[in-house]
This record gives sequence, structure tokens and C-alpha cells, in this order.
Amino acid sequence: MKSTFSPQPRPPKGRYFDLMTWHGFDKIFNAQHDYSRFLAFANAIFGSKHFFSDAEFVSGDSFLLVPPSVKAKKFDILCKVRSRALIIAERARYKTKDFDKRNIERLEVAIGNSRQDKEKPRFDSFVNINIADFIVWEDREEPIHIVGLAAVDERPEDILNITIELPKFNKDIDELETELDKWLYLLKNMPYLSKRPAVYDTPVFKELFKCAKLPL
Repeated sequence: MKSTFSPQPRPPKGRYFDLMTWHGFDKIFNAQHDYSRFLAFANAIFGSKHFFSDAEFVSGDSFLLVPPSVKAKKFDILCKVRSRALIIAERARYKTKDFDKRNIERLEVAIGNSRQDKEKPRFDSFVNINIADFIVWEDREEPIHIVGLAAVDERPEDILNITIELPKFNKDIDELETELDKWLYLLKNMPYLSKRPAVYDTPVFKELFKCAKLPL
């Protein structure tokens, strides 16, 4: 089936980092293991300001299992929150054949590590957020897909696999209504902005624009 989501022409580069590059994503969402902006984004996905709170850094190196093929996997973000949830985030700029497989493998690694101590599980729930700068499913129109995965001793809602397809988000700046709209717009358009739009007037976004400004 031919895609109906044709790429749009891009305006000239602006004054801010591209949040979909490794450097831009890490600088804004993982700077010195400060996850306040990332949690604001994650909360927006669920439509709540307090769904997640108080994130703590979890080292990917110490959290991985053998064999070496698994150790080679990299987490863009791996953090635990007070609600005893583990959040994994990965951004993908280009589509690869094993995109879906890698997403599930990262989730399996995280769950496997937390279940090593059967007497006292480290986490009650797992959230895997995949941000794709390409079309994943041609036959789906919505830009966000949330799937509950079943596993032994877990309910489907305890393991969530979330995929965001940025090309399917096509709102203009004056059409942004929700907090999630604002985040998706920035993920897609940040490097093409020359100044902070008036709609981004909350402290978390004001700080984000300061951090994301390119050096003159």
C-alpha cells in the first residue's frame, strides 16, 4: 500500500537543537540525569501531570544481561520513578528492518533484569517509549500507538509499549491544544524555530527553549 503521508518541505534551519538527534535528545531529556523534562513529556502521553514523578537514573551498563549481543544495546533513556515503574525511551531517525524486534528486545532485557530477584521485584510496571521519525505502519492514521503486553505474573497494563510516528503529526502551531501536541510539535519542528512560540509559556517549556538554543 502506498503511503498517504508524504514528506513536507522543510523551512530553513532555526536557532535550536534537533531533538531527534542523539545530542539534542540527550541534552534536553537526559542532561546530567535530570529527567524533569522527560517526565513532563511522558506524563503528557497519559494526559496527567503526575502520572510519573521523581525519576532516578538507572545505569544501562549495570542493567544489562549477558550475552554480549544484548550488552551492545543502547538505551537513550533508562530511568525509574517513584511509582515503581521503569521507563525506557529510544528515538529512531531512520527505519531499519529490525525496528520492532529491537523495541521488544529492550523491553525483555529490562523485565529480565528486574526479575532476577524473585523475592523482591524491583519494578511493578514497565513503559517502553519509541519515537520514530518515519512511518512504521502505513495502514494506521493516529501518530501514537499504546499496546499492553502480557507476560508471566503481569497484567497487560503493567507492560506498555508505546510507539510515536512523528510524520503522522501534522498540526500547525496555532492548532496545538494539549500538552502532548506541544511536545510532538517540538520533537518534529524544534530545529526550524527561530524563537519560542507564545503557546510554550510554562516553566518546563521556557527552560527547555533555553537549554535547546544553539550557540551563536
